[in-house]
Parts: sequence; C-alpha cells; structure tokens
Amino acid sequence: MIKNTHFIITGPSGVGKTTICRILKERLPELTKFVTTTTRPPRPGEVNGRDYYFVTEAQFKKDIANNEFFEWDHHYGNYYGSSKIKFTEFVNTTPLGVFILDPTGARTVKSLMPEIITIFVKPETHGDIVTRLYDQERKDDNPIARLTATEKEIEQVNLFDCTIINRQGYIYETVDQIQKIITEAQK
Repeated sequence: MIKNTHFIITGPSGVGKTTICRILKERLPELTKFVTTTTRPPRPGEVNGRDYYFVTEAQFKKDIANNEFFEWDHHYGNYYGSSKIKFTEFVNTTPLGVFILDPTGARTVKSLMPEIITIFVKPETHGDIVTRLYDQERKDDNPIARLTATEKEIEQVNLFDCTIINRQGYIYETVDQIQKIITEAQK
C-alpha cells in the first residue's frame, strides 16, 4: 500500500480552508502548506511567503508570459497561480504537505498527482458562506462574485475524494475529520 503524504483541501471561498489549515498545522507541526502566488493585497495577519507570495499584477503577467505557472486563474479581480518550480520542489522534498486550492486548481493538481487525496470542504448552509464573505477581514474582496462562484463550486463536490461539512461554530470538529483522513492515509 502506498502511503499518501500530500493532500488537497478545497472548497468554495469563505468555507474556512485557511483556518482549517492553520489549526491542522498547530496539531501536525510536520505538515507543510504549499504556498501559491496572488496579486491580491494581504489580509490582516498574512505574511508574504507563508500565506501567499504577494506580487504585483505586472509581475504575475510576466510570470504567465514566461510560463512559470502550471495553473493560474483570474477571479474576484485578482490573479492566483501555482509555480511549476515551487510545485516540483514541494512534492519532492516535503514529507507531509497540503495544498489549499480552489476547486479548479485542485482538479489540476489531481491530474498531475492522481494519488493525492482531495478533501472538499462544504458549508452546512448557504447563509454560512454569506456571513463569512461579508466578514470585515474580507472587505477588499468581491463578495458578490464569490457568492456566485460558490454555488458552481459546490456543484463540483462529487469530483473529489472526500467531502467534509464545515458547520458554523464547529471548526474543530471539521479539523478532527480532516486530521483523521490524513492520519489514516499515512498508515
């Protein structure tokens, strides 16, 4: 049996992927997050190189022209992408890694690594996403566009290996379930 050492946590905007990853890292210090690149400004508390590589739109477009990304997208007024070089390095050197990606990016990584386990995090209700997307920390984002995309992303749930419902106020229950998937897959 092959031991799985890399995982994807995916789901719609505002479902709690980043918070889930932060708590998982507290519980599993050996877990390393793959860092993607974006043109959006950092939110409060985010650090360049830890949460994202924050770059200018001009730099991102230059990287696109130089074929630096294996996947990239433009949504909610910003660019997001994953570096080919950083991906290869991450997969080859990280003993226990997690990708936090939107569903499109998750499908791309799954096509490159069919053995990777994809975990789709779904809100319990549509209202949960509305509440999260209108949170103060997201005031620079485009909540209306994100809400529209959320419905389409949730329709893709069956394309992923596991589905976890992140109930409002029960984040630790969600993390418990994801941690169990990671632990079982490593046996």
